[in-house]
Amino acid sequence: MRKVQSKTLGFPTKGLKAEIAEILARKREPILDQFYQAYCQYISEKHPDERKRDIEYLKKVCIPVRNRFSILLNRFITFLTTENGDYDISESERDVEYAARFLVPARYKDLASHDVVKMTRTFVQIATHYVLTEVTASGYTFSAEAISNLMNELIYITFEDLWVSSVVAFRHHHRLIQGLLSKIMKAQEKERQSFARELHDDLLQVLAVIPIRLQIVEELCDKDVSAVRNELKRLRDL
Repeated sequence: MRKVQSKTLGFPTKGLKAEIAEILARKREPILDQFYQAYCQYISEKHPDERKRDIEYLKKVCIPVRNRFSILLNRFITFLTTENGDYDISESERDVEYAARFLVPARYKDLASHDVVKMTRTFVQIATHYVLTEVTASGYTFSAEAISNLMNELIYITFEDLWVSSVVAFRHHHRLIQGLLSKIMKAQEKERQSFARELHDDLLQVLAVIPIRLQIVEELCDKDVSAVRNELKRLRDL
């Protein structure tokens, strides 16, 4: 569990927190559906790949995004309904597949155009719109500024999750790289040992031939000097 202190301006009443939590819990599916539709629409317009332009196809393959933002909405509701603002982030710490897929780069030239920024902005705007609409309809006198300030906590929770996911992904990739390097080193050592064995076997073969060649030289010494020279040359070539 991680304790999160409010970053909003002022001190929203418990009544406002409870009202927002109730609205978000009641409207969670419409909020997530509208966000997911907007996200898939954005991806379809961004990528030239014809297959990725199909909204229904994207809705099938991008479901981890919807699931993750559902978790973030739950965290925000937990934040609003608990006195000390504690919520659990362990699920994000374990979700390696999502983290590896939506890794946030350490540097990005145009932050405003980054996908995760657009995702977060759209998500918070949709959730805030539902809250403002429902609060107004219920007759409460909470100001739009107070509501918007409190909804800013959702921005913090979302970017905190992205940061955690990035750390998880970097650690996962680091382990993969370490494992790959270990396999490469083992393969190199195996190759070195194999080469050493081959060299050793070749040397033994040469050493086994030398006594035979020497015997031939001895026999030739008594017969033909040129033949001896030729045999000595063969020995040197070994």
